[in-house]
Amino acid sequence: MKRFLTLYLAVLLALSCVFASADTVDWTTPYEEPVDIHVALLEQSNHIFPEGEDFFNNMWWDYFRENYNVNVIVDWVSNEYNTKLNLAIASGDLSDAFHCSPVQLNQLMDAGLLAPLNEAYESTVSDTVRHMMDFRADAVDVAVRDGTMYGIPWLSYGLECMTNFLWVRKDWAEETGFTGFETLDDLTNLMDTFMNEKGAQYGLTLEKGLSAFTASAVIFDAQPGIWVEGKDGTLVYGSTQPEMKDALQWWADLYANGYIRSDFGTMDQSQANEDVYNGKAGLTFFYQWGGWAFGQDMIKNQGENSYMIPYELPKDVNGELVQYPVTFDVGNYNVVRQGYEHPEAAIKLIDAYCYLMNEAVALGTMTAEEVLPYNTNEMQHVPNAFKLEFGSYDDAHDVCDALETGVEKFRSGYGIIYYNEAKAWTENGDPTGLGRYLQMGPGGSVRMACDQIDRGQIHRDAVWGATPQAVLDYGSTLKDILTEGFTMIILGNESVDYFDTVVESWKAAGGDVVTAAVNEMYGNK
Repeated sequence: MKRFLTLYLAVLLALSCVFASADTVDWTTPYEEPVDIHVALLEQSNHIFPEGEDFFNNMWWDYFRENYNVNVIVDWVSNEYNTKLNLAIASGDLSDAFHCSPVQLNQLMDAGLLAPLNEAYESTVSDTVRHMMDFRADAVDVAVRDGTMYGIPWLSYGLECMTNFLWVRKDWAEETGFTGFETLDDLTNLMDTFMNEKGAQYGLTLEKGLSAFTASAVIFDAQPGIWVEGKDGTLVYGSTQPEMKDALQWWADLYANGYIRSDFGTMDQSQANEDVYNGKAGLTFFYQWGGWAFGQDMIKNQGENSYMIPYELPKDVNGELVQYPVTFDVGNYNVVRQGYEHPEAAIKLIDAYCYLMNEAVALGTMTAEEVLPYNTNEMQHVPNAFKLEFGSYDDAHDVCDALETGVEKFRSGYGIIYYNEAKAWTENGDPTGLGRYLQMGPGGSVRMACDQIDRGQIHRDAVWGATPQAVLDYGSTLKDILTEGFTMIILGNESVDYFDTVVESWKAAGGDVVTAAVNEMYGNK
């Protein structure tokens, strides 16, 4: 955690130098003369435009033109966006503003095809967007090279949405007196209790992708799925490190003793979830959105109080709080082509997007009914050259506080929406609000994840930004080798020592190449 804080403070200091003083303007002020900005857009099949609208003519472009005197002109729109953008990068034929992946961002910076945004950002950015960028300075820094800023990250739904929890059936927990996990033995004992006293057929769910196994590995002091610093200081892949053996042995023992289904290797996640819906299992490792997966449907299937509720994982085998592995969570950056005359126009429209989607309702300058058309039927994704995604950290605190105290104080329009959704459950018993309550209410998964961040329980992937090409080239093959090998061990077809053979196969199939590429980009060169 100290290393992360040191890096974070260093990034903030660097960014304060990047954003040197410049003349500022009120970003809400429209241009005196119309400004054109050409864009490229991602087409998604789930957009539903109002009658008479499409990607080339819609409420978003009307809003930008009427309020800021900016004319958005769509050069092209494609559901094969990355392929078409790669061709545009190769030819240098770029729109004025567009979004790109971290890999494409690096390519564009290398080729000198992007406009510097320092002056435009400093002169035009709203306080809200600045706050968001400062909060995720690590993501902004990916788009800074030699003191020059070239992109604005979409951000993401936040690190607080990336950890896993143990979801426990509520009525069974209450009936057996369960209150939480302290040690791994508590988990094993609860499996026994549910199987012996509540009629559960299995202790835990598992599926062929081994997601539950991966989620549990942190209890054994492993860090699967991310790159970590090895004993010699070089970067190594967490899923291939010796700590994984103890996790594999634990699951192999569970399988041998009938705690998990014998046919898990043929089941996908939805099939594994059915065992929860049908009362065959009362425990599962799952993501923070488990309240949506096991909320409303569980009530319909198993009864009023049968839904799953989240709990923190037990302490690790060393008696310490577990460290949750998180990967780089920002998949896109808004950029401007080199030579475009008005880069501040792109910043202005990013500000406008943030205001409309995140602030207008909270500030009381627009009603929810006025904002809703921009945020329904996936319309919020249309202006993806100026889009931001909003983390849930502040909202989770605000919603939880409001539910506990009755004092409604929110920092975003999303917070108001989330609060009203959760209240539908707490005040009216409407199961459609249960998922939000189990995320952001007291004891909710996202609210607990915020505490995990505050306690320093987040272990960030060393690959924090663009993924080396070798990882993309070999990724699926290497993942399959590990999954197949780990499955053999859990099934008992091989002993846990087979792990070493699996790792050697992983290295020979491209793991060594990938490791070298990761270290060249992010570690020792």
